Amino acid sequence: MKHDGYKKNDPKKMALRDHLAYDRTILANERTLFAYLRFGIMAMVTGLTFVKVFADDVLFLYFGWWAFGLAIVAVVVGSIKFLVFRKKMRQVYRPLSK
Repeated sequence: MKHDGYKKNDPKKMALRDHLAYDRTILANERTLFAYLRFGIMAMVTGLTFVKVFADDVLFLYFGWWAFGLAIVAVVVGSIKFLVFRKKMRQVYRPLSK
């Protein structure tokens, strides 16, 4: 995705709605990260619960460890996506430095 058209924008000359749209985009990115983290925590709790409660049943034991692994993957993927998008947004919208 190219952002060349936005790199030349001067933040001091932008309209208020453009600044507000940028803020909404940043908050949406944070909400998405929190959704990944929430899913990761719930999958981890579910996996550990299955491992502890159903320790005798092999199928539930495998499912519990699979859910725990899925939680780790979700947290890592969500964090990477958050950081990549934040970097892109900082390239698009750079306040003028003095």
